[in-house]
Amino acid sequence: METARPSKIKVEIALGWLTLAAFTFPLFKEYIGLALEQVFTIVLFSACLFLIATTELRVKRAVTLTLIVMFVFLALTAFSLVVSASYVVTRDVIEIIKPIYLCCFFLASYLCKWNHPEFERFLTVLIASFLLIALWGVLESNVGIINDISKILYKDSRGSLNFKAVGPFIVPYVFGSLIILPIWYFLLATLYHKKKLLNVLGFAICFAALLFTQSRTIILSFVATLIYFVVLTIVCKWLPKRNLVLFTLYSIVIIVAGLTVVYYQEIKEIFGYTVMGLEVVYNALTSGGLQAVIERQPSVGLRYEQLMFAVQAQMLFPIVGVGIGKALFMPESFYALYLYRYGLLGILIHTGLVVAGWYASIRLARALKHAPHSREFAFFLAISAYMASLPVSYFSSSLNDFTRTGFFFYVLLGLLFVLYRRIILGKL
Repeated sequence: METARPSKIKVEIALGWLTLAAFTFPLFKEYIGLALEQVFTIVLFSACLFLIATTELRVKRAVTLTLIVMFVFLALTAFSLVVSASYVVTRDVIEIIKPIYLCCFFLASYLCKWNHPEFERFLTVLIASFLLIALWGVLESNVGIINDISKILYKDSRGSLNFKAVGPFIVPYVFGSLIILPIWYFLLATLYHKKKLLNVLGFAICFAALLFTQSRTIILSFVATLIYFVVLTIVCKWLPKRNLVLFTLYSIVIIVAGLTVVYYQEIKEIFGYTVMGLEVVYNALTSGGLQAVIERQPSVGLRYEQLMFAVQAQMLFPIVGVGIGKALFMPESFYALYLYRYGLLGILIHTGLVVAGWYASIRLARALKHAPHSREFAFFLAISAYMASLPVSYFSSSLNDFTRTGFFFYVLLGLLFVLYRRIILGKL
């Protein structure tokens, strides 16, 4: 990476503080619904437009490609609005601006040069932000007064959210999907970076926050990342300390399994929603297969019904969508929502972005595997785990269509793509 450039506005640092705001800005959802969230979307959008205006426009081909993708999603959204015009509501029409502000989030990051000092500061703010929301998630799940404060700032009055880690992300599984990244960052930093004790503490806090979401989908996503890292460590001969990594992964599995067996009843009392839900899924799978899971597990059954509705509503060739969904029903999973709203084309484009982000993160991790880049190495390898978790996490919700998580996801993609271009391809 290059040395810092003189600039009145450090865009990279500004993006770090905007990410902190995205992770902490209050909702007051119980009192004003999502009105403040919409205002916050405008604030983030305006801030990113301003940051884009302060940067030098370069790599025109990449910017052109980004704008093409934006216009494709605009066209898909417009088409869905037109074909469902007889039952469109105002909330449906507002969706037309989503591709625009998500594109701005990406460009604000991609147009940065991400010089090393600024990247280091961004990473510091980002990791501190993760640690802050993870700690808040643990506290709001266990301390009555913090849970009450969280109800004022973030949660609504639904009993299902009481004493669960949610933060400002509306539902637990959105919060949990993000926490997977710092869990792996702190674990990998423990293995590769100097500050062992601090990283172990960070891992413990973030892992506890994930458990206290009590989201079964996110627990399964984390298990998927464990399997992912085992396979990655075995396959990738370039990975430093491979034996130590495998030993650590196997140790985690053995310790967690052992504690679960020995303290099963105590764990069931603390994480009753998760454990009983997984028990239902296991018993249904072993007795009647997937159909039994759909019938006995309401959340699974609901998402299955939504997916079937989206499939049955499709045209002969489901390349494009057939509606926005807020007027009739609101599809929860990514697969149902994107199929209904954007068709197979939208699913393929977004999947392509996730795969490209995963590939860029792996290549960057490999390029920065040696000292003094151990911190960056751990970060990019953790991003690869986060990207690998999304196909499972997306069964719960279209996680990265929310303003806060969408901001983080597209800023992250911009960072990955520009650093891939500079470090791997050697282009400025």
